[in-house]
Amino acid sequence: MHTAVVWAVECAAWQPSSREFEHLLGFCDATRRNEVLSFKFEMDQRRALLSTLLQRKATCAIARADPSTLQISRTRGRKPYAVLNPPSAEAPNFSFNVSHDGNFVAISAHTHLLCGMDVFAKGDRRPTSFLVDTLSQQSRRYYEGLPLEWQGGYAELLFSVKEAYTKAVGVGLGQELRDISFAPDIPALWSVPFKGTRSGIFKVKIATTETEYVANKSVANDSWSRRTGSEEASILAEPCRTEEWRLEVQWIDSEHLAVMAAGCPLCAVDAWGGFRRQFQHPELVPGKGDEPLFSGVEIVRVEHLLLESDGVRGFMNLFRECLTESEEEDLGMYGGDDSSQQDGSSCAEAGSSFGALAEEDHDVYGGYDPARHGGSSIEINQGLNQLGFNADLYHDGDLSSSCDTDDALGMYL
Repeated sequence: MHTAVVWAVECAAWQPSSREFEHLLGFCDATRRNEVLSFKFEMDQRRALLSTLLQRKATCAIARADPSTLQISRTRGRKPYAVLNPPSAEAPNFSFNVSHDGNFVAISAHTHLLCGMDVFAKGDRRPTSFLVDTLSQQSRRYYEGLPLEWQGGYAELLFSVKEAYTKAVGVGLGQELRDISFAPDIPALWSVPFKGTRSGIFKVKIATTETEYVANKSVANDSWSRRTGSEEASILAEPCRTEEWRLEVQWIDSEHLAVMAAGCPLCAVDAWGGFRRQFQHPELVPGKGDEPLFSGVEIVRVEHLLLESDGVRGFMNLFRECLTESEEEDLGMYGGDDSSQQDGSSCAEAGSSFGALAEEDHDVYGGYDPARHGGSSIEINQGLNQLGFNADLYHDGDLSSSCDTDDALGMYL
């Protein structure tokens, strides 16, 4: 059974404190941490961190990777991929891609097909004159036949579709976008907001230097070898066995469009070979018909990106960022000794507060269901009890309802 997801985080609405940001940054390895902090502006640092958390969540939730040994690597073309050891039975050709623009950072992931995505905010792209220069001759004819008021949006859409395709195969903007065309033409109606998903199978054509069209040779042509040299050209991906790609568009809101491309894993360009070696069934191709491959863009909050294995420590460290200084003292999280709160009432209130923040969603850490694990929730007090954490999963000992509230919380902070 195939699994395909698209998750989006509204980064513009996320205003983390320095402690929350540092805590989440702790889930990055040293190399990625330095990459995140290398960005000059705070918003770019947040986007980079959210991208990492999305990749981590998708790999562990969909490919069932062990978070303790999780490794995200990159191809020579800078396409990120998960190093799955042992291989994933649920996701034999696991692929993902992250994109951001405007208010959103998003990821698309697929268990069986090569995938890429692009998010764009309407009117937030390069000038239309630049976008028109990226049109193939075939696409330009279609573009010029549209009403004037449709042309700008359509040029944006085509640029985004081409980016999704080139990011899927792993070449990014190394491929001349004007050399890419689609058959049939991408419908102009996809460029205006609509509900649901628009989906279809398209032939992707790449123009060579001799203007001859070949299917999905991607960078195994002269236009790419001119940029990277003969060494790269000698170890590029072989031409794909299929020229057909599934292309889909979904509007996240009235201003942001998500574009997904999914195709045969044999189309991946991977000079170093690490990504392609992950594929167990690289011959798979997209199915026919107009049925959408991706079920819809799911808007998620930052706390949803933590894993079940991050446990109560991850939960409480994020939760305490929501508290005022006086509430922190009442909870005794930092050594406060308020004996009047040892009956657990403060923790119950804390749990209720977070429950409201989570909109009654007790699965904030990766779909945790205590019944699924055959255990009861921690019997400290009403607050943690209602959150449904299993003591066996987060603590070596056996907590009871007689535990002192502050001591019990201290075990997890």
